[in-house]
Amino acid sequence: MGDKKEMRLDIGCGATKKEGYIGIDVVDHSKLYKKGEFIKADIDKKGIPFPSNSIDRVFSRESLEHFRNFDFVMGEIVRVCRNNAKVEIIVPHNVSESAFYEKHHTFFRSKSFRGEYEKDFLPYEVEKVRILFWKKPFMLFFCNYFFEWLFNLHPLIFDFYHKTGLRYIFPAWWLHFRLRIRK
Repeated sequence: MGDKKEMRLDIGCGATKKEGYIGIDVVDHSKLYKKGEFIKADIDKKGIPFPSNSIDRVFSRESLEHFRNFDFVMGEIVRVCRNNAKVEIIVPHNVSESAFYEKHHTFFRSKSFRGEYEKDFLPYEVEKVRILFWKKPFMLFFCNYFFEWLFNLHPLIFDFYHKTGLRYIFPAWWLHFRLRIRK
């Protein structure tokens, strides 16, 4: 028996699809990619055009905040993923300037994807959450490397950052979630 190729999906890839993934976006970028590497689809309205339990990995960078029907889209991600599929999501942190772009419809915080109540059943587990700082060259930008390292060093430091005013003094730009689908 031959090895089955892992199916990987980059949701909202735009013009920068992750290597080795099939890109899917509402805007047609098919001219940028080889045949079979891109699908134009409006996931927000029609869902993900893949059969249930067919995807091994999902990647989404700065796209989930654009969906008007976020719960439907997350349901679609869970539907198309196989059990134990890995989902990697990068979204603007709710304290960052980029979170408030006028076309963003969903805001994310460190507890996003964890459910509001202990009794909530979620079809995935959060394996890791990190905050990412923009390392843009401006005065003292090198400090952002240190803050990113420090605030991600330990869960207690991470929680302290989010529960205090530190998140406003040193605003992170993105949240990086790693999820594992459980069915």
